Amino acid sequence: MKKNSGSQKNNDQSSQLYFIDNLRVLLISLVVAHHAGQPYGPTGGEWPLFNPDRSPLLGPFFGVNAAFFMGLLFLISGYFVPGAFDRKGAGIFLKDRLLRLGIPLLFIGLLTFGPLTYFMDYAAQGGQLSFVQYFLREYLGKWQVEIAHMWFVAHLLVYAFGYILWRLLTMPSWLIRSDWLPSQQLSVSGTRSTAGRICCLSFRQKSLISLNISVCL
Repeated sequence: MKKNSGSQKNNDQSSQLYFIDNLRVLLISLVVAHHAGQPYGPTGGEWPLFNPDRSPLLGPFFGVNAAFFMGLLFLISGYFVPGAFDRKGAGIFLKDRLLRLGIPLLFIGLLTFGPLTYFMDYAAQGGQLSFVQYFLREYLGKWQVEIAHMWFVAHLLVYAFGYILWRLLTMPSWLIRSDWLPSQQLSVSGTRSTAGRICCLSFRQKSLISLNISVCL
């Protein structure tokens, strides 16, 4: 068992795309620099620290940066979704997205911005409710939940739900149950997409032609 787990770990490391990781680090660094500069550049928004003197030098950086960095992050995230879905199946894929995206989203929205909006906005403006009352009546009751920069994570979670629904609705009924299992447990192994599995199974079932699995990849 230890031997197999070690070999699997080595395979995972060998298949990791380090240039994608480096690109993500670069893009996230641009995100941090972009938002760190917004209180001091020609941009709108409300910030806890605000400098009335605006620096025009940051304007071109904001313009060029905003033209590509978030779109590229969405593109990278979406590119790996089909492969992750095929490897894990819909059930594990959904659980993985809820853990990796849903929990941080709830943490920031409830445990971080809940207290911040109370002390920095509501209480600072003379609000009379206690924090618990404000949190239940105003923040949650009137759905004033703030997620701020976590909008990107919220979008990824919504798109993941949409992709799961689309895959399940567009699959043949006799493959839906199999698709909820990891691809390693399917009778046709080694294929990376549902289309590839359907192609192989169709040709085998009809016995029209002997087709190698690699052709279906």
